[in-house]
Amino acid sequence: MEKEYLLRKLNKVEQFATTSKTGRLLSNPFRYLSSLFFREFIYRRNKQERIREVNLFWDRKMQVALPASTDIYLAGGKTHDSEIRLTRFLIRNLDQGDNFLDIGAHYGFFTLLAAALTGNTGHIDSFEPAAKSFALLQANTRDLPQVAIRQQAVSDTAEPVTFYQFPNLFSEYNSMDVDQFSGETWFSEFQPEKTTVTATTVDQLVQETGRVPKIIKIDVEGGEYQVLKGGVQLLTAHSPIIAMEHLEAARHNEKHQEAVNLLRQLGYQSYIITAQGGQEAITDINAYLTGNKMESDNIIFRK
Repeated sequence: MEKEYLLRKLNKVEQFATTSKTGRLLSNPFRYLSSLFFREFIYRRNKQERIREVNLFWDRKMQVALPASTDIYLAGGKTHDSEIRLTRFLIRNLDQGDNFLDIGAHYGFFTLLAAALTGNTGHIDSFEPAAKSFALLQANTRDLPQVAIRQQAVSDTAEPVTFYQFPNLFSEYNSMDVDQFSGETWFSEFQPEKTTVTATTVDQLVQETGRVPKIIKIDVEGGEYQVLKGGVQLLTAHSPIIAMEHLEAARHNEKHQEAVNLLRQLGYQSYIITAQGGQEAITDINAYLTGNKMESDNIIFRK
């Protein structure tokens, strides 16, 4: 798919994200008001998600569950600044025939984007351990033979792990560790369900498939160190690019920092993603987040 076309279409998503509430309302009054009413009144009473089909900004259909993916429902793409910049980075850096590894795929937004960018000659491996999220990931990728999905966690061993699944509104916080959220105001109302899921490692995946990813996207809410520890052989031998969420220090980011330290021991350097999807070297991620009053950001790591 032509990259300049995708970047122009993404600009419209960003325009929606940065406009006023009035501007969002005027862009699609019925969809905006109905999704807002559902989130604030219906969902908070019955906590039952609602499945909707949307057109993504590159004209691909996707099923999402509201209210978790209201941004995609309204704009055709993720609208948080960090995710818009990550989307631009992937558009600029994934090419036909590349392999992509999506760890923490949720409903599959970045998986579908990678499939569009890498084409029939590339391959995407996507992992999503939460059952409800996986069901939508499965529906969204059913017609894409180049996408392999697994309902598994990715960790540092192949042993089963404890996994916590939140109700839909907070499903993007599904994690192997929920203590990090215990101080949040919403935590007592939206308690997670404790389950056990099977796990694998990045090195085991590569050994089984023979596929070496050009880029690995990691969004696992505190399990980043385990993911990377289970992929040291790959990281040492092939040096894939890592796109990984990093939290500010105030949000108890000790495990994120452990992941960063491991990457640096392996020779990786850290970069922020610029507004245009480029890279700018950074050494102190915590100071960057604090100085820009950011709770989190997607950071790029490459050798």
